[in-house]
Amino acid sequence: MEAPMITTELEHAVTHYLATKTYTETIRPDVEAYKTETLIACKVRWDTALLDRRERAERTEFITDMKYTYLGLDEDCNRLWVALDAAHKAHGFKVAEVGQCPLLVAEHNEIKAMWAVVTEAEYITDIPLDRATNNVERFHKLVDLIVGLVLSLEA
Repeated sequence: MEAPMITTELEHAVTHYLATKTYTETIRPDVEAYKTETLIACKVRWDTALLDRRERAERTEFITDMKYTYLGLDEDCNRLWVALDAAHKAHGFKVAEVGQCPLLVAEHNEIKAMWAVVTEAEYITDIPLDRATNNVERFHKLVDLIVGLVLSLEA
């Protein structure tokens, strides 16, 4: 079997994806660290009306993990969002809108770059984007395979 010709568009999509992935992974530790510090400093309390009896008994007084902030009291979370906006700026990040997280924006840009890789490689894989994205694990595996193919053929 003959190796496929790699189009300029696919090369650019792979390069862009690798750049977005690198950026995301570069900022992740810092953003996650200061977000957790800010959360702890803001002392966001659980909204016990959203928890069942067992959950109320198992919880500490304050939320210490960002993934649970949706269960926080509104007034505490509102204070947290303001503090996080200030923390983003203090750490040198610029976001388009108040309330955006630079890490979530970076992750979204990485996903869009992955979509572009799959779209540009459809002439090789015969897998359209809508089918490629119907399973997250397979989608990531497909992107990894395409990137590996492109990089190996460029060498």
